[in-house]
Amino acid sequence: MAAVYVWCEGSPRLRPGFDKFFRKVKIMAKAGRHRFRLVPCGSRSETRKDFEDACRRKPGATNILLIDAEGAIDRTMPRDDRHVYMVELMESWFLANRGSAVEVFYGNCLRKASLPANPDIERIPKHDVLTGLDNATRDCPKGQYSKNKVDHALGILERLDPAHVRAASPECDRIFETLRRLVGD
Repeated sequence: MAAVYVWCEGSPRLRPGFDKFFRKVKIMAKAGRHRFRLVPCGSRSETRKDFEDACRRKPGATNILLIDAEGAIDRTMPRDDRHVYMVELMESWFLANRGSAVEVFYGNCLRKASLPANPDIERIPKHDVLTGLDNATRDCPKGQYSKNKVDHALGILERLDPAHVRAASPECDRIFETLRRLVGD
């Protein structure tokens, strides 16, 4: 049984959200008799270290590094089947489909007009994404996004429709296509 591990930047508490977001990939992997595991590792440096350790410890497995790009993706960044990016940051995905997953999570209190309006979510700077989420959630009973980041990110990630994110983000689509190729159709 071939093994595919995706070492993700983000709190280990986000694992249920990542599992749900990549659910179809997990089903394909199981059908193709592949072992597929998403491993949220914490910070960017912790994730990179865990990925590098796994490449040494599990040379027969396919190990993939999934991290925030922290800015626009440029030609100097490694771009292959082992290095994939969540655009500037995972929260950019939340803005796909005009933030519908954010709206479902927060409800009517959300100030949707405060979210960045650019449909090209890969071109929205990190600062604008995070400021927009904070301004949009300022008066919500669940609290402001930045003050409850992991819990709120998990709730939104679990509500994201991967098809909407893939349509809004070529880089996200690339992640899914890479995983599909690795685990089989």
